Amino acid sequence: MDLTFNDRFESMLKELGYNANRFAVELGYNGNKKIQRLIGTSNKPSIDILLDIKNKFSNINIEWLLTGEGDMYKPKDSSVDLAKCQKERDTLFSMLIEKKEEIERLKEEKKIYKNIPFDNAELNEDNELYKIKKKQK
Repeated sequence: MDLTFNDRFESMLKELGYNANRFAVELGYNGNKKIQRLIGTSNKPSIDILLDIKNKFSNINIEWLLTGEGDMYKPKDSSVDLAKCQKERDTLFSMLIEKKEEIERLKEEKKIYKNIPFDNAELNEDNELYKIKKKQK
């Protein structure tokens, strides 16, 4: 059995947890008359009601509400927030530059330590240079 607009409308209200009064308030109506006339009847909605639903409940699939085609809810938006992606890219690029600079600094530091003569007699195990040289072996 195909569901009518009114069946789908009532199903949507139930799914969203609204009664006619609360839904009317949510849409900014002074009373529930516009909504109530769509429940338990075969009355069709005005374009204004459909537009109000579309604007207030952007996750509801208006095509489903009108025709029954598709799902009640629109698919999750798969579009990408370009500004957010660019910001994340810039942050990651900055981190990459910092890491590259740190690697270069450590390479230079390694060259310095490599050229220091190492004498176990002069260093004890608590000395940082001793630990570094020990790791190099």
